[in-house]
Amino acid sequence: MLDYLTAGIAFWMTLFGVQEWLLELRLGYLGRYWFLAISATLLLSFLLSAPITITLIIKFAVESIHLDR
Repeated sequence: MLDYLTAGIAFWMTLFGVQEWLLELRLGYLGRYWFLAISATLLLSFLLSAPITITLIIKFAVESIHLDR
């Protein structure tokens, strides 16, 4: 689970700069507003999914401890 989360964050961070560059190239000054709007929605989605992800990581960690016994 943590590998998928790490890969998702790495992919998002890599394409973050590419997306900003493309939006400014195609839309000019308005590309910055689109970039800010997209960044805000991505941050909101990460904040909303964080409790679920942390709960799943803890649940799987507890289950793996019980299976080791």
